[in-house]
Amino acid sequence: MTHVAPIISSAPQTTWSFIQDHVWQSLCDYPLKATQFWGLLLLMLGIGPFVIYGMMNRGWTNIFYYGAFAAKILGCGDALDVPQNSTVVGVEALFVLDWTFGQFSFSRVKTIDVAWDILVGRGVQMIFWAISYRVFSDALLRLMERHPASFETFKSISLEGPGLGSSWILLKQLFRNRGARTWFLFFYMLLASFYVLSIPPLLGAMSGYDSTAIAWVAIGNDNTIVPSSQIKASYVVYGAGNQTFDQPMCDTKTQELRDFWYHEMDMQHYCDCKLPNGTVLPFQQWQYKYSSSYNEQPQNTPYQFEDCKINFEGQNGTY
Repeated sequence: MTHVAPIISSAPQTTWSFIQDHVWQSLCDYPLKATQFWGLLLLMLGIGPFVIYGMMNRGWTNIFYYGAFAAKILGCGDALDVPQNSTVVGVEALFVLDWTFGQFSFSRVKTIDVAWDILVGRGVQMIFWAISYRVFSDALLRLMERHPASFETFKSISLEGPGLGSSWILLKQLFRNRGARTWFLFFYMLLASFYVLSIPPLLGAMSGYDSTAIAWVAIGNDNTIVPSSQIKASYVVYGAGNQTFDQPMCDTKTQELRDFWYHEMDMQHYCDCKLPNGTVLPFQQWQYKYSSSYNEQPQNTPYQFEDCKINFEGQNGTY
């Protein structure tokens, strides 16, 4: 024991030292090119999350993104069952509040929604804007290094910075220079700019709030209705022993009835039963005769299944 403990305690340090000295050092000794680095970054932060999300939402059909476009149930708080007319199908299912929690006032839930839009929506847009501005500036500078550009274009990009004026100048230069590479670059910039602008509403569509609905249930054939929160799971008791009640009774002590049912199963498993003619036999043996006869009366006996009583005088079985 005295020799094993130091080895076990130093195991995490040894693993971290191996990663730091060998794995990380090997990655540092093999520097990636700019294209390889951006390709790896695109794979990890762009393609990878989409693939993982598609695998997590395959559903029972094992098809990518099936769960994202499958029919969803519109949640409206705690309910006994699926609400009526609450199934949403098609593209509308993308914007369904299928997972809800909590009960808040309107001012509090509105504050949460606004905080989500500002911190998450605008925060992610600001990060993407900083990255795209750097990429767009480098792409335009590389384009001017390889192809002739007017002084007006150079001044709008290098000196004036981004703005409506520089965007108008670049748009005019686009129609003057009809090269395929220039058109492709501006199309990519337009598509990327649209993506950056659409980030806040897309992230804002992920969250929302809904008004609380209280379900009322009609009882019987009259006009009596009660809130669903007052309805509890219960058993309907039609009788006791050989006695049948005139009106069925409801018993909410489901746990006690469940315990009695398990208690009766234990007695049937471990105890004997006695027939009216005085024959005592294990209850499982009597039960097997009926189960092998497909719940019909077995041959060579005039008795029914319930005629074999467990509670008889002289019963000394334990369980």
